[in-house]
Amino acid sequence: MFEKFDLPRFFLANRSVLGIASNKEKTGIVLNCGKTITTVVPIYMGHAIQPAIMSLKFGGQDLTNFLVEMLNNREYSLTTPKELHDVNTFKEKQCYVAMDF
Repeated sequence: MFEKFDLPRFFLANRSVLGIASNKEKTGIVLNCGKTITTVVPIYMGHAIQPAIMSLKFGGQDLTNFLVEMLNNREYSLTTPKELHDVNTFKEKQCYVAMDF
């Protein structure tokens, strides 16, 4: 692969470690909420603590589905792709992770 693309070097890094570093920190906890999975990665002195990493089978899509279910229970009928997209947009703009919970 290196020869095919004439690639002199290759750097592979943990996304969470880079996230901490981008905030000029070396130690902390990174919470990554994806579409289907949420991961919690503790970082100490610039290194991910592998045995302590946790993954949860819960992501943004689950939250969107929950919001749709709540609205459907209140007599709203949200079934079209546009309506579901609108709920997702609402979630992305209005929901947040509380830093002091």
